[in-house]
Amino acid sequence: MDWLRRPMPSFDQAKAKLNLQDSCDLGVMTVEVDRIIGSVGRWRDFDASFRLTNPATKRRFEIISQKMQEGYEFPPVELYKVQDRYYVADGNHRVAAAKSLGVHYIDAHVREFFADPEHEAATVYWAERSAFEKATGRSDLDFARPDHYRRLLSALDRFRRQETKRHGYDLELPAVAQTWKQDIATPVRRIVRREGLTKQFPGWTEDDVVLHTIRQNYGLMRAIRGPELANYREAIAELVETHNERVASW
Repeated sequence: MDWLRRPMPSFDQAKAKLNLQDSCDLGVMTVEVDRIIGSVGRWRDFDASFRLTNPATKRRFEIISQKMQEGYEFPPVELYKVQDRYYVADGNHRVAAAKSLGVHYIDAHVREFFADPEHEAATVYWAERSAFEKATGRSDLDFARPDHYRRLLSALDRFRRQETKRHGYDLELPAVAQTWKQDIATPVRRIVRREGLTKQFPGWTEDDVVLHTIRQNYGLMRAIRGPELANYREAIAELVETHNERVASW
C-alpha cells in the first residue's frame, strides 16, 4: 500500500534542522549502504526505503540493477555525510539498486557537513570522527569518547610502522586500518563479548572497550619490554592465549 510508505528524508531538511555550515571533502571511501538514508535533490522520486515513487525512472533503475547483478563496476556515488548518515548527491538509482539487491557496501566520494559550532560537544565529536574516517577510510567505528578516534589513529600509526618493518615495505594507513580490524580488534572483540566487559564501562560502546583493552595490554608490554620491543601482534596474541587458557580451566 503506497500510502504507508514513509517519505524520503531530504538533505535540505537536515541542513535546516542542524544548521549545517562548514564542510570538508573526505575523498573516496567505502560506505555502508544501510547508512544512506536520504537524497539531496531526488528525494521526491523515492520513499524512505529507496523504492521508486516516480515511474518515469523505472527503466533506468532496471538497467542499473541488471548491470549491478552482472558485476559491472560503477563509478563511486556522490554522498553528503551528516553525522553518521548519508544523503545521495549523485547516484540515487545506484543506491536504490544496491539496497534492493541486498548489497552491504558501496564506493562513494563523500563530503561531510558540520553543525553550528555553538553545539560544541557535538562539533568536537564529529570533527574527531571525521578526521579519523578521512585518514583511514573506515566509517564503521562508533566510539562514545571522541578522543578515542584520535587515540586509535595514533595506535594505527605505530602499528603501521611495525607492519612496515615486518613486511619490508611501506604500507598505506587505510590498508593498515583493515589489517588492524581483522588481526588486532576482532580477536579482542571476541574476548570482550565473551566476558561481558562492556558492563564494566557504563556509557561506553563496545568499540570503546575493545580499544581500551588493546591499549591496556599493549601498554603493559611496553612497560615490560620497552617501547622499541613492544608489538601489537604479540601483545594481542598473549592476551588471546591467556584468555583461552583461562576458559579451558573452567
